[in-house]
Amino acid sequence: MESALTVFPKRPVRVGKSIGQELKLFSNYFSMEFDSPTIKGVNKYTCKFEPEVPDNSRKVRTLIIRTVKEKIKEKLDFFIEWGNCIYSLKKE
Repeated sequence: MESALTVFPKRPVRVGKSIGQELKLFSNYFSMEFDSPTIKGVNKYTCKFEPEVPDNSRKVRTLIIRTVKEKIKEKLDFFIEWGNCIYSLKKE
């Protein structure tokens, strides 16, 4: 039994008659509008640790980020830490 909402779309059937037919397509892309014209978008930075911190060690990664929080703020001003990524409105 298939639910109305699926995680992955089915691949369209490739038949000669299918060319040019309408296809429903969903995406996770969305536009963002900011109040300030100086903000161009949200920047994503991936954090890499040496020595490597395992993916299941969320508390350790968070603790490391907290210890260097002030240095990150010097470069990026405001930021949000989420998993292995840092999101900021400032591009560095």
